[in-house]
Amino acid sequence: MALSLPSLNSAAAGAATPAPAACGSSLLASSLPGFGHEGILVFSPRCFSEAARVIEAVRQRHTVLLNSSWLEDSPGQRMIDYVCGGMTAIGGQIHRIAEEIFLFAPAGVRVDGSAGYGLTA
Repeated sequence: MALSLPSLNSAAAGAATPAPAACGSSLLASSLPGFGHEGILVFSPRCFSEAARVIEAVRQRHTVLLNSSWLEDSPGQRMIDYVCGGMTAIGGQIHRIAEEIFLFAPAGVRVDGSAGYGLTA
């Protein structure tokens, strides 16, 4: 089953695209302009079942910034574990930005944490 992701063109114009309401959530994915042709997708999932969209986005060569603060502790940790497993399987990168903020990037994307922004691998 293919997962559709928002168009980078509409997202780059500042539009946020709501995801299908598979679990009654209001997952938003949008692209931050100026970060290469793939863009950065920002996900704020509300339930675990949306984790597959994050993995699929990275498979499609998008960098994903995931804010798991909307999830309760146990489902949030479960989602992060699942996505990290998916990243390992597809050769993606995992970076913790803050307590509940993670950056997932495809292989070959340069992520530089040396500027002192708190990136951890």
